[in-house]
Amino acid sequence: MNTLGLRNPGFVGARRGIFATGGVESRSGDFIIHTFNGLGTLDVQSAPSGETIDFLVVAGGGGGGRWGGGGGAGGFRSFSTQSITTGTFTVTVGAGGAGSTAEALKGNNGNDSIFSSATSSGGGGGGSDANNAGANGGSGGGPAQTSSIGTGNTPATVPSQGNNAGIAGGASGGGRGGASTVGS
Repeated sequence: MNTLGLRNPGFVGARRGIFATGGVESRSGDFIIHTFNGLGTLDVQSAPSGETIDFLVVAGGGGGGRWGGGGGAGGFRSFSTQSITTGTFTVTVGAGGAGSTAEALKGNNGNDSIFSSATSSGGGGGGSDANNAGANGGSGGGPAQTSSIGTGNTPATVPSQGNNAGIAGGASGGGRGGASTVGS
């Protein structure tokens, strides 16, 4: 899900501000929130100088492994007080990855989400019983057994978009990485 918060929305009779349409719109204080759950566009019709937006870009999570590790959380990036111009902007919301269907296959990575120049990476797929390593992604996929963990924040972004998976113990699967903490 991508969420865009536009401060000081423009209405007839109200103060000047950013006016845009797109996504599912709701209000919170001085913000109009545009929430996207799939591919869409944000049409900015008015963007006075000095007005800014806040936005989140959240990618799809990775699929879990078969008898193995959990899929990593989708990358999570937050931006505040960003300038914007008038125009139409494409919003891409990545779907979650499918879980493994066979021991020889790890879970699929989630899909990336994109708004403007910001991309959040899909979460890494979890390792399976016969394909042990967790995959890298926004947050890393958990391994199966004692194999290598999936690393988060891949590719690297500042600030970080996710964390590494946790290690597995013996025959168990490792926990997936999350947006705010390492997996356990």
